[in-house]
Amino acid sequence: MWIVNFKNFSWRAVSILMSFFLLMTTPKVLAHPHSFIDMQTTFNTQDDKLIGLTFSWVMDPITSMDILYDIYNAQPESDIWKKQAARLMSNILSQNYFSEFYMDGEKTKVPSYTKPLHSYKREVTGEV
Repeated sequence: MWIVNFKNFSWRAVSILMSFFLLMTTPKVLAHPHSFIDMQTTFNTQDDKLIGLTFSWVMDPITSMDILYDIYNAQPESDIWKKQAARLMSNILSQNYFSEFYMDGEKTKVPSYTKPLHSYKREVTGEV
C-alpha cells in the first residue's frame, strides 16, 4: 500500500505524475483537411431566359496540387485526364455544384445531365 506523507511530499512530483497521467490519457484528435475554392458563377441567358450557368472554380494551391499530381503532364484528351475529370465531376455533382438554388423560397436541386454540356479545362496560374 502506498502511503503519502504530505508534509514531505514534493509538489514537483505531483506535477510530474499529473503530466504523465494526462499525457497517457490524451483523447484521440480528429481533423480533416480543408479546401478553399474561389467561385464565380455566370448566368447564361438568351431572349431574357436563363439557359445555363457557367461555373469557374479556383482552388487553393494544396487542393490544386492534389488534383494535378497524377495528371500534370497528361494531355487533356488522355485516359488519365478523362478519369480524373470524371472523378472530379462526380464529387462536384454530389455536392450539387457547390451551390444552392432557391425558387419561391424553396430549395431546388440542380438538374443532372448524363453528359457534360461543355468540356472541362484546367488552367494553371502561378508557379508549380
